[in-house]
This record gives sequence, structure tokens and C-alpha cells, in this order.
Amino acid sequence: PEPKNMKQGLFLQKLSDSLEESKNKVITKIPQSSLIVANNHFWLHGRKAFKENKKLSRELLRIRGSFF
Repeated sequence: PEPKNMKQGLFLQKLSDSLEESKNKVITKIPQSSLIVANNHFWLHGRKAFKENKKLSRELLRIRGSFF
């Protein structure tokens, strides 16, 4: 999300901090070369920063729209 003003920006920062500090989050290790597909209507998800590895090529794929 892109905040329209400082008030929205501060709200989003507090929300992000709250989620990061939550004791209810689940951290899952994913094996190399694996893929997870998550439905954004049911799951709130994120990821830690990638550790640089010159031998790997990585892409973040985002699909937006309606699918039937």
C-alpha cells in the first residue's frame, strides 16, 4: 500500500511492527527450488530478505486480477 499522508504512513508502520512482533506468526522453511502459492483472501504472508547467492537466479512473480 502507498500511504496518501503521514497519518496513513504511521498507521501502516504500526501495523507492520505489530505483525512482525506477533507471537502468533508461523515461520516455515521452504526447500530450495520450491514454490508456495497463497490465496491473499485467506492468508497474510510475507518473507524474510533473500540471502545473496550468485549461483541462483531469483524472481518475484506477482499476479494480479481475477481468475476463474
